[in-house]
Amino acid sequence: IHPFDVGDRILLGDGSNIYTVQKINILTTEARDLANHCVYLKNSKLCHEDILNLGRSLNAVVEINVVFQSSEVSTDVISRINAFVENYISNEKEAWVPSYLRSFCALSGGRATCDLSGGTAHCIRLMHRQPWQSIPEIRRDTSRVMYSLLGQLKKWGVDFRMTPQPVHLETRSFEAHEEEIAELRRGRSQSFMRQESGVVPIPSSSLAHWQRGHSARGG
Repeated sequence: IHPFDVGDRILLGDGSNIYTVQKINILTTEARDLANHCVYLKNSKLCHEDILNLGRSLNAVVEINVVFQSSEVSTDVISRINAFVENYISNEKEAWVPSYLRSFCALSGGRATCDLSGGTAHCIRLMHRQPWQSIPEIRRDTSRVMYSLLGQLKKWGVDFRMTPQPVHLETRSFEAHEEEIAELRRGRSQSFMRQESGVVPIPSSSLAHWQRGHSARGG
């Protein structure tokens, strides 16, 4: 149960305390009161409080930016792009609000404003049905829209380039790093013991070469 999320305004107790949630920790919840004072609320106490959520945080609005060569930009191309995205979000009503699509392009009167490299940016804003607290779902659905649009642009033969996009890097678990470190330590320990005993390991490739030469001389 999530009675509130970050960004929500909540009413506690007798109704005299209104807070805006700033951060939710394991033991406490950080919030701001009407005087903009930082207040720390114990989660164990909130479990027994009457909580009235006055306003859930708003739906997330995301931007998709694509840069075209100024020679590629036209009213027809922009209209086709907007129509494609509008059709896409209409078929994905569970994730997107179909009635919200805002398009911005530096194209006016048949003239496109470009940067020093000759590129003209086109921005599309979409509204997700989830608030920003559901960032994994928002990023996943945004990536799907973006790659569908890029695939369509390639089919149309429109030259474009992407603006810098946020990325998510997956790293290995801490246990995997611990196992790798332990393996390196074991290898170093064995190498040190061999050096102390005066025995130097011979690479398998060198050993095979010596065996072939010895057999040839013996024959």
